[in-house]
Amino acid sequence: MTKPALLAALYFLLFTDTATHTDHVSLVENFEGTKTCLACHAAEAADVHASVHYQWKGDASEAVNLPQGPAGKLGGINDFCIYPDINWIGRLTNVSGQTVDGGCAKCHPGLGEKPDASPTQAQLENIDCLICHSDSYKRKTGWVDGSLRFVPDTERMSVSLLEAARHITRPTNDSCLNCHTKAGGGDNFKRGDLSEGSRTASRDLDVHLASTAAGGAGLSCTDCHVTRDHRIAGRGTDLRPRDSDRQVGCTECHSDAPHQRWDIDKHTARVDCTVCHIPEFARETATDMDRRWDLPGVLHPSTGLYEPHMEMMKGVTPVYRFSNGLSRFYIFGEPAEAGPGGRVEMAVPEGSIQDVGAKIHAFKRHQATQPMDPVSRRLLPLKIGIFFQTGDVDRAVEEGVGAVGWQYNGHEYVETERYMGLFHEVAPKERALTCSNCHYGGTRLDFDSLGYTPKTEYNGKPLCVACHEDESDDLEHGVFTDVHRIHTRRFDCSRCHGFSSAN
Repeated sequence: MTKPALLAALYFLLFTDTATHTDHVSLVENFEGTKTCLACHAAEAADVHASVHYQWKGDASEAVNLPQGPAGKLGGINDFCIYPDINWIGRLTNVSGQTVDGGCAKCHPGLGEKPDASPTQAQLENIDCLICHSDSYKRKTGWVDGSLRFVPDTERMSVSLLEAARHITRPTNDSCLNCHTKAGGGDNFKRGDLSEGSRTASRDLDVHLASTAAGGAGLSCTDCHVTRDHRIAGRGTDLRPRDSDRQVGCTECHSDAPHQRWDIDKHTARVDCTVCHIPEFARETATDMDRRWDLPGVLHPSTGLYEPHMEMMKGVTPVYRFSNGLSRFYIFGEPAEAGPGGRVEMAVPEGSIQDVGAKIHAFKRHQATQPMDPVSRRLLPLKIGIFFQTGDVDRAVEEGVGAVGWQYNGHEYVETERYMGLFHEVAPKERALTCSNCHYGGTRLDFDSLGYTPKTEYNGKPLCVACHEDESDDLEHGVFTDVHRIHTRRFDCSRCHGFSSAN
């Protein structure tokens, strides 16, 4: 950086509002990649390097069964594209002979080198600042000093690389959605509540992301996922690490009694807002609900690459479970044992009606059929690029096993499941669930499986008859509601149920 540019940078730091200033026209004369940014932003680069977004690992203390130490995407197997460690960055050739960028690192904020815990100069220069701070910036794979790395794709950019570096912004919704809508391999495949439609969401799709002109709140991603020192708030049930101590929740903006009706507000002690306010997910764009690696690959007509067989669904009703904020995961390399539901649990919420503070949450339950070693019983990784190019899952599994240094004993298949919290696609209040969806014969919630089954007796007598005459024939729905309300005001829930009141 020249002396005039350094003086301009010093002026910028001392006399401008750093909270809002983004114009770097006077600061950047030549852009040589991240090392240009480091001249002024070394501390920020160190923050990024230590973040979960860059390391793909972090504080996993809310994952109850993982070994101590950082954990995250790296080192963990999943039920979508299976194992990032051996599928980092690559170039694929589709059936038409065209070259296509591949690898999990396409959505990593680095330039292609794997993250390392040590903040060396090489690691800091590997950070790709523009991927989050310049919506006009695009990148592709290219060879750099004999290694495959990400390089600017100026042919797809509407401005020059220098202009992209000069006119930076804080991360926009587009910055976030560029990676998060395509997780799992395609639009809305993975999470089910974040799609390309979220960029221009209608009020009916997402009342928070919809613009004020469209009748929504006009929120940005970072209004909820608050950032500090490049640490981003938020952790879903199926995510091992947490990046920030700041919680993301509805009560950051709304009170815990927002309805001005006692009969509704009393639910907030046991029921998370998502249960009533996300009545369905994948409302406009279908999501992957069951990924079958045991079935032949499907050739995608537009990409010329093979995809796994997926059951895509729209307008999906969530499943409901208690969550106390902790999670349990399948550990890569361990024998795969079926959980209570008969499937290997890739990621599941901890919690029950007995836990103080636990609430019912809405989840996407993703199912998969994954390869497993018939001898060790551990789930097996795939070299996913081989599968995408050929559709040959057997070869992809064998080479994936070799890539992690294991002995290949053949493979069979086992069914798995993952619970993924739903937080987006919040519907307008007039579309929220009503009482009859769950009560008065409504079937939305399975109260027995959630732990609400009443005791059969009290003080050695049938439950109600212990205190009253048998009037069960007269307890129609409306009468029962009134009677139940009277009892909950006088007695703790534990008198009739196996749990105490949450209030």
